[in-house]
Amino acid sequence: MILAKYLLLLSGAAHAFVVPADQPNGLYAVVTQADGQDVHIPIDGLSNQEVVEVIAAHNITIPTTKPNLPARARSSSSFVPKKERRDVTDTVSCANYRLNEGDCDAAVNGLDNNCGDSKFLPPGTKFYYVAGSVVAYMCDFGRDGSTCSRGLIDDSNRRITSSCGLYVAGWRTQQGPTWWYSNGYENRGDGGFCG
Repeated sequence: MILAKYLLLLSGAAHAFVVPADQPNGLYAVVTQADGQDVHIPIDGLSNQEVVEVIAAHNITIPTTKPNLPARARSSSSFVPKKERRDVTDTVSCANYRLNEGDCDAAVNGLDNNCGDSKFLPPGTKFYYVAGSVVAYMCDFGRDGSTCSRGLIDDSNRRITSSCGLYVAGWRTQQGPTWWYSNGYENRGDGGFCG
């Protein structure tokens, strides 16, 4: 039994999630169950504790592999504390297409406002806010989980805009010794996110 659980955990490599075509605007958590199926859970208006409880009620697999980053990615480590910089990767990637400005603002602001001062993402959890044609997201791949906060989202959005351009799709991925996350914004119909 222990071997079966171990093999299941190893098979839970980071995979992209797809926003269902008929998904209404709002904030969602995505968890990958042991059978590999993604479950999209509406979490608009839930407290941090309620989000953790709702997510814990699902059988989550923890990703064990790093997603592939495109060769066009640019790197920097200016966001992380100096003492951690040697062990940290910080990459911005651009998708090189423009987004609907109103939808982009609504999606980014929706994620930003819902993360607020701090919202914990348990290991392997993905949050996204969909607004019209745009999805703003934050995904955890680390073993300790991540904290989604207004400051982190704002800093990442500035870095993405600086690297990719205003209203151009992009994402930022950071990885340290025990934490690893990615966040950004793209068209909702572009296929998978965070994979």
